[in-house]
Amino acid sequence: MTATVKKYRNRDAWLKARQGGIGASDAAQVLGISSWGSPYDLWRKKTTKTQLIPETSLQKAGHYLEPVVAKMFRDAAGLKMHNDGKYAVHYHPAKPHIFASLDRTCVKSLLETALDLEYMPSIAIVEIKNVSEWMSKEWSKGLSSPEEVFRHYFDPSVNEKIPLIYNVQVQHQMLVTGLKVAYIAVLIGGNDFRYFRVERNEKFLVKLEYELDKFWELVKTDTPPDPDAHPATTKALKEMYSEDNGKEITLDPSMYCWALKHEYGEQQEKRGKNQKELAKNWFREKMGDNSIGLLPKHVIHRKNGRITVKERFYDE
Repeated sequence: MTATVKKYRNRDAWLKARQGGIGASDAAQVLGISSWGSPYDLWRKKTTKTQLIPETSLQKAGHYLEPVVAKMFRDAAGLKMHNDGKYAVHYHPAKPHIFASLDRTCVKSLLETALDLEYMPSIAIVEIKNVSEWMSKEWSKGLSSPEEVFRHYFDPSVNEKIPLIYNVQVQHQMLVTGLKVAYIAVLIGGNDFRYFRVERNEKFLVKLEYELDKFWELVKTDTPPDPDAHPATTKALKEMYSEDNGKEITLDPSMYCWALKHEYGEQQEKRGKNQKELAKNWFREKMGDNSIGLLPKHVIHRKNGRITVKERFYDE
């Protein structure tokens, strides 16, 4: 069975369709590993008719640069590409609540064709990213030629480091489409292009599909997931319950443990604050009037009496 592809007329229609399931960019939130969203936040968005959010400046820049990064990938990897369209959505053949929007797909490289490597996939996903320079340390150097793509088939360690959320995203896309390979092409800081080859992970996809189904059941039954400490969860709950009606209720006895945890957290916070200030005072005393103090793995800055401690990177 192959994925069903539907093409929507504009961004608003595409966003509305996304309310009806879980897209590849949602998968990291479902698993609770996203820095910008949480399962609770995503559940709220899927169960309420929230106003369509306009694109951010970074998202707009990403869309403008997408054809440029795609061309850079084509030239570097030697792969021909296909574009289904800006608002095309691929739906899982058996579970339409699981879907993905693909930036591009590509066909077998000239090197693979010349060597007649039939066991190499003829079609692969291409996911295009445009990220800030400060994220560069989250990526390894990547691949640089069709020959390295070929070598990666035998030695996956050629590209050992990409952000986990993007790995999850392309694994989700492979779950939907049934494809076995995805490429991630990324432009970092506007001038540093890298690309990576990611293979389908069947063991992980079993777990991912289970978690997606479990989350969607919560959406269908309007049952919220357990809250967590993610800022997105805090924001969602504050927006959902912004009014104070002045009434009193008796909480379930099971909530007693959370009262104790809150109390313990406040004690730890106070203790941690004291430890932090003690450490700063030691640095103030030992550094005197000096502005910078070096340790094997840290650098300490002193400016106008204010102390900051940062991890030290030797490759900067």
